[in-house]
Amino acid sequence: MYFLLPFSGAGLAVLFFLIARGLSSQPVNVQSSVDGYAAMAALVGMFSQQALAKLKQIAEGFFSAAEKGKDQAVIASSPKLVSVAPAQGSTSGGTKVIITGISLKAVSQVLLDGLPATRMSVDSDTQITAEVPAHLAGKVDVEAVTIGGQKLSLTGAFVYVDPIPSPGIQPINPTTETPVGAAAGRDGQ
Repeated sequence: MYFLLPFSGAGLAVLFFLIARGLSSQPVNVQSSVDGYAAMAALVGMFSQQALAKLKQIAEGFFSAAEKGKDQAVIASSPKLVSVAPAQGSTSGGTKVIITGISLKAVSQVLLDGLPATRMSVDSDTQITAEVPAHLAGKVDVEAVTIGGQKLSLTGAFVYVDPIPSPGIQPINPTTETPVGAAAGRDGQ
């Protein structure tokens, strides 16, 4: 086993050299020679247990997950649609809806059943205001498309309904209906 130490030392020496060269901010002008690697291998081979322990410590620190609450990297949450309000509108279009969600700043387009909203604005990272286009009655999917082309979807989130006629003056057909208070005929009959 002892005779393997120089060989394992050579491998560790190369690994240490590459790590040291990679961590250096200055360009390293090193003439590669067999003698230099042999000397480094001999030194590392003599302390291979310590070298292995140090490499193991470096590797564990590099590849292990950070302790909870100590991760300094900020992970952006992926965009997501949450709700649409109001959830219904007229088939003639024009209903202003507020779409809420997560990470919506990158949304570039809102679609209802594949049709683009007539007006759209990203109000904040959690809210979009859009005006729905005209469509036939029924449930439709609401989609948002990000600048990168990612599609976010809420299935059946908006319902188009036929407009209810207002109760007011109703039109009459003069050929079939007689207006209230009108004479029955020319002769007053």
